[in-house]
Amino acid sequence: MENKKSRINGINLIGVLVDQYDGKDCSGRMVHQYSEEEFPFQTLMEMMGKMEHQYDDWDYPEAALETRTFIKHRKENSTQGKWVVRTRLPQIAMNQTARDISGARGKFATFQVLVRMRQNATWQGSVYWVDQDKIIDFRSALEFARFIDSALYEMV
Repeated sequence: MENKKSRINGINLIGVLVDQYDGKDCSGRMVHQYSEEEFPFQTLMEMMGKMEHQYDDWDYPEAALETRTFIKHRKENSTQGKWVVRTRLPQIAMNQTARDISGARGKFATFQVLVRMRQNATWQGSVYWVDQDKIIDFRSALEFARFIDSALYEMV
């Protein structure tokens, strides 16, 4: 589904700043609203893996196929089995002012991604193609990857 809008918003918005595209794969940086740090990626698959890792760190959107726990998580490398408290993204968003990432741009293309759900072992959400002022809804990570790849190919 395609709509013309000015942007998308959400507490888990990630900016995908594509700096290079060779007709087959892309590289660039990812940014989000709660860190000044840029997260580089060398391939589309690496970028998606880093996004998934970020969602896991935030525990948001919550993965539907993961064992549910309430607040506490066992340290994986702890021999004493200590419990640690993981701060979920809604708590981070309430306690930290989100920075505006709408001005962040890639050298080749810019996308803003909002994953609303992680169900059925994949993602559902929207991607805003900043350069073309288009919002596309996706029902799977594969659909998301196909859109990014076709959008980049269209720009060559």
